[in-house]
Amino acid sequence: MIKQIGISVLAFLALGVSYAYAQDAAVYVDKLGGVWATSSSGVYKYTPELKPISAPYVAFANGVPTYIDVTDPLRVLAFYSTSKTAVLLNSELSPISAAISLQAETANPQLICRSGKGGFWLLDASVSKLVSLNASFKREGVSIPLSASILPLGAEPLFMQEQKGVVYIGYRGFGIVAFDAFGKLQNVYRVNLQGQFCMYKGGFLFVTIGGIMVYRFSNEQVEPLIGSSSSFPAYFKGEILLFADGVISVSQNSSVGFLVGE
Repeated sequence: MIKQIGISVLAFLALGVSYAYAQDAAVYVDKLGGVWATSSSGVYKYTPELKPISAPYVAFANGVPTYIDVTDPLRVLAFYSTSKTAVLLNSELSPISAAISLQAETANPQLICRSGKGGFWLLDASVSKLVSLNASFKREGVSIPLSASILPLGAEPLFMQEQKGVVYIGYRGFGIVAFDAFGKLQNVYRVNLQGQFCMYKGGFLFVTIGGIMVYRFSNEQVEPLIGSSSSFPAYFKGEILLFADGVISVSQNSSVGFLVGE
């Protein structure tokens, strides 16, 4: 049975907190402890001690990086939505592929993420299909139709990631929709999504109008986390990491330890 979970941020806004939020940057942590960041200036990489490893990776021809996927720390996926291209970066921030045109595999590629099979998922939202790509970005098998009748007409996809065989796709103003590897609808988390999200064991972080919010699976409630930062955060070693002007900083708010089972 599909469970739709509706959440309102009105209670948060009623507290008198009304930050205007615009996501200009994001932080990511890979499974080896490497810390990555994206902004309009490029892709950055830091050691677990938060020291930069090199100058940022910049690809002017591709545009501004929309987001990265650090599931494989040795082959990090950088996605550029304006040019509909992707680049693979090694752990030292050097490109290990030329810019890859995603339009070679589907007419209207809108999002891409790593798949648990070692390849990639490519979303063509215009026809509500997931396209399975191999490690060389070549289509394999048939496109998977999504059970997306629940979505409002013209829903704008913003971000996508796979976790433990479930593909999570976020739509602006609607929420996060979970599908299995066969395109069957699993869950709908009705939140006012306005940017990226990150799934954890106990819930997820997401961007909304009020800033960054925490969604708890245990009680199906949301709580404010950060309201004044333009960086999407990452949780690392008990701390919340933010990024601005080429520098990683630590937020004083560490209230999301429950997400990873602490």
